Amino acid sequence: MPKFSAVSFVYNEEKDIKESLENLAPHVDEILIVDMDSTDKTAEIAYGYTNLIYRMPHLICGDFYKQFLSYNAKGDWLLWFYP
Repeated sequence: MPKFSAVSFVYNEEKDIKESLENLAPHVDEILIVDMDSTDKTAEIAYGYTNLIYRMPHLICGDFYKQFLSYNAKGDWLLWFYP
């Protein structure tokens, strides 16, 4: 059976991330998130669903985050989500 990793990079998604993670969590094997130094409670909410949260500066380009998450995900398939 293939393993699924849900991955995303986020910034100030406090209002939407909880619903996304609640829907994803039962269906994936792991969730990885790059938090781009959010100034709200995004990371705090996400820690309720995964400990694979990486805090990085908001100034790095999106391609870097995508490569970082792809490299660190353990699943056979990646599911990109955007809250």
